[in-house]
Amino acid sequence: MVYDFPNTDICQAQFNSSESSSMISTFKQRCDNDSVCQAAEVSSCSTFTDQKYKDMLDKNYHDTHYIHISDPKISNQRGVIVFWGLNESEASGMCDHMKKGNRTINPLIIECL
Repeated sequence: MVYDFPNTDICQAQFNSSESSSMISTFKQRCDNDSVCQAAEVSSCSTFTDQKYKDMLDKNYHDTHYIHISDPKISNQRGVIVFWGLNESEASGMCDHMKKGNRTINPLIIECL
């Protein structure tokens, strides 16, 4: 999973935030209560992003399935969740699971690519 923020200060603020409107906080809260993603861990903020993730953040084709997420209220923040090694059916199931769990207050835009 990779999130893109305008700068590391905003990333760090989101990383340390417990506000439910924060994309990272929302993910951490969901994973704490969801057996499907409990193993996921949000680790740190970095100024480096590998080109393959930059391409995914721009919604470009890649040779693996991924989910692009964004918040319609915050245009300069977005993220991708990558499904390495899943077949079409498994990736579709994960995408459906993510869409079903989308929050009703402040819902995210979830696109399966």
